[in-house]
Amino acid sequence: MLIAGALTCQCAFSQDEGVGIIVDNSYEPVGEITPKHTFNLVAGLPNATVNKPFESIMRGIVDVNPYYQYSLPNSIVFGAGFRYIHYAVNEFRTPEPLDGVMHSLGGFLKFGYEKFYTTRFAMDFSVKVGYNWHILDTDLNDKIRGGAYRFDSGFVEPTVGFILSATEHSSYRLTIGYTFQGFIFTPHQLGTQMSGGWEPKEYSKSSQIITFGLGYTYYFGRKN
Repeated sequence: MLIAGALTCQCAFSQDEGVGIIVDNSYEPVGEITPKHTFNLVAGLPNATVNKPFESIMRGIVDVNPYYQYSLPNSIVFGAGFRYIHYAVNEFRTPEPLDGVMHSLGGFLKFGYEKFYTTRFAMDFSVKVGYNWHILDTDLNDKIRGGAYRFDSGFVEPTVGFILSATEHSSYRLTIGYTFQGFIFTPHQLGTQMSGGWEPKEYSKSSQIITFGLGYTYYFGRKN
């Protein structure tokens, strides 16, 4: 009886007083964005290709690209930044047992075309031209050379990006880049004299990579 009475009173109270719950699921558009100055950070997974020894032995771990970009009113963009790529040696694919990593550090200039086609979606078509310093740090190099094997090379990377704005001052992007690197990878650079069983023609191909990345952009010179 008491429970039924309490429920009755509660229902009556709810009917008399009334409780309104308002859910606002409306979307407020960020407005049309015409970038001017931007800071960009793109990180991706590099995958070796073309050069079979490089593709088999070196596992790409991360490819990081922080850069500044300036946009002209006609959507032509140019910028400059740094690049770091980290590889790990796949010890199960090396000609002889060894352990190590490869660091690639350098800088680049970027030229391209980037435009918002709607208030939320944009695309980036660009090319990076740069120079990298490479460090192959393996236990065999330490034993034979007394330290890491070092060399340098240029690179060219065509890139396409799919951009989605998040706020008036920021956006996220998905990128696909194909890098033509100016060096030929050989097991000799790891500190081994063994060929690894690959045909000689495989050592004449450049060490190229394809990178799938995710990025963040901050617009600090935004114009509407």
